[in-house]
Amino acid sequence: MDTHPLPQSTSKGAIYLTLAWLSATAMAIFACLVHPMASIWMVLLFQSALGLILTAPWMSKQKLIFHSWGLLTLRTACGFLGGLCIFSALACTTIVNTTLLNNTAPLFLPLVLFLWLRYKVQPKMWIGILIGFLGVALILKPNGSFAEEEGVLFGLGAGVLWAIAQVALRLLTKKEKGQSILFYYFALSTILSIPFAWMTYKPISHICLIWLLLAALSSFLSQILYIKAFSYARPIKINPFNYSGVVFSYIAGWLIWHKQPDLLGYLGILLIMIGTGYTLYLDRKSA
Repeated sequence: MDTHPLPQSTSKGAIYLTLAWLSATAMAIFACLVHPMASIWMVLLFQSALGLILTAPWMSKQKLIFHSWGLLTLRTACGFLGGLCIFSALACTTIVNTTLLNNTAPLFLPLVLFLWLRYKVQPKMWIGILIGFLGVALILKPNGSFAEEEGVLFGLGAGVLWAIAQVALRLLTKKEKGQSILFYYFALSTILSIPFAWMTYKPISHICLIWLLLAALSSFLSQILYIKAFSYARPIKINPFNYSGVVFSYIAGWLIWHKQPDLLGYLGILLIMIGTGYTLYLDRKSA
């Protein structure tokens, strides 16, 4: 899965990023089903260990050479801590609320780009970002009680970490092979998860094992799709497509947890589609 060099394509990047959020939503659903049968650390260990097992055959066919240790470590740390924040938030609030807070990443991304790379976002690009976020807010309809929930800090933390991870991942796709990025991420995450999973271990039922494996497989697929997405397009170009995770979570809440959609929810989904469509329109116009 050599991801460089690839011709730049905002459309392909957007498709891969949307599919990545679909996989990430599936992972969150299975993680919700696991709680409280297994600890957060056990979920993280299963994800990283299974990913390590699946990427090992790729790495056995090439020399284990890494060119950007600092970026690899930063991206792994942000991804690992972001996953910890997401699972902690899921234990405190609903999957839709958690996904909304995690999807504040598009709002933090321009700030990360400016502080890190001194990149200034075009004013027109903000229109698509803010339209999408307005749609997210209409879906969630946050109120005072939501703002006081413990999960809000975990969710916002995941959003900040994911914004940093996106930029790091984009830079890595120019310097490292996709296999190397995945192997480093899963190997270090496995090492970090083992002691905490051991300390919080409790017997796992057969159904819990199935949910853990499905969550791990969904996570593995999402990691591949994220790498492909940022190999094709810069994060800011496909930024509003991060909001697709909220739509997927909203649909999951409707189908699985019977949270009935309302008019504002449908309007929110429409605004997200408008925001992402506007972003693609700007990209094609500039091209």
